[in-house]
Amino acid sequence: MDPKEIESMRKLSLKEAPFEVTGLPWLYKYGKYDRVPEEVLPKGMPDIFYEVARDTTGGIARIRTNSQKVYFKANVKMTKPYLYHMSQVGHSGFDFHVKYDNEELRFIHPTTTLVHDVTSCETEIAVRSNSLYDGSGSGAAREGLYYDLYIVLPIYNCVDEAFVYFDADADILPPTPLKYSKPVVFYGSSITQGACASRASTCYTNRIALELGTPIINFGFSGNARGEQWMADIIADRDMSVFVLDYDHNADTVEMLKNTHEAFYKTVRKKHPDTPVIFVTKPDYRFTLDDNDARREVIRSTYERAKAAGENVYFVDGKDFFGADRYYCLVDNCHPNDLGFDKMTKAIKPLVAKLLG
Repeated sequence: MDPKEIESMRKLSLKEAPFEVTGLPWLYKYGKYDRVPEEVLPKGMPDIFYEVARDTTGGIARIRTNSQKVYFKANVKMTKPYLYHMSQVGHSGFDFHVKYDNEELRFIHPTTTLVHDVTSCETEIAVRSNSLYDGSGSGAAREGLYYDLYIVLPIYNCVDEAFVYFDADADILPPTPLKYSKPVVFYGSSITQGACASRASTCYTNRIALELGTPIINFGFSGNARGEQWMADIIADRDMSVFVLDYDHNADTVEMLKNTHEAFYKTVRKKHPDTPVIFVTKPDYRFTLDDNDARREVIRSTYERAKAAGENVYFVDGKDFFGADRYYCLVDNCHPNDLGFDKMTKAIKPLVAKLLG
């Protein structure tokens, strides 16, 4: 678009009404896009935890409009050239979706920083076409129609600011309410955070959010989710519809998992006596590792004791996610690619949907 045309448009930050942002619980209190702001975390945490806590995975901005043209500009905090196993779109990209009345939610295209030493990105969002590269007559056919615009935030980067530009004479409205109001809360590893999805919408957590019409909060922390009690306290203070406990991968040893897993669960359960809790074991189950079965047994034991006590719990075995396709489902023999996340989604989403009712 011509820069002068963009200047004439109405500019809104994602933080401004009528935008609604789910997945970032402290956005409106502290005015930052951080998943878990520094103000909420204990003092003296390792720098890497402060970094991953700012990543915006799970954040989805929504708005309703009839604007014929839409333009997007954003700045992310970091260039992250060292993530060799993730593409630029995968770790720092924004995904755009539209939903017209009586149509399914439809992915259009992503945008991301173009080179590793730049942190800004911008694009016209092809809201009237089928995709970024499709200039077919669908645009004219949809002219004047209202739609909900979804912006899925990066899964492995932090956002400084993001703006959307609308036609000056367009109606800009609050988004259509989601099917569910309370979020599904996830706690887990880098896989839970979204490594190594090809783009923000294809990790299993965001797919559950988009496909079920539910907000989520993603407390997946790359290399850092180890069943800490202070994190259990933070999660226990959140309102939620379903809790998915999935940090098997990041506990350093079987003994650490044993010492934290049931205690973590009980901390959340104490404040959420009736909330469904899903226990998940790690998806990259490897028969060559001696502790896989022992780890799985720790999680199953927590589940069995809670089940015997009449609590609302469910068990999903990561060992069964990939089957014979295992080596086609992983980027680095650990983190799922889109095929791996598709299989995880198909294993976990139906249970979440059932529990949401």
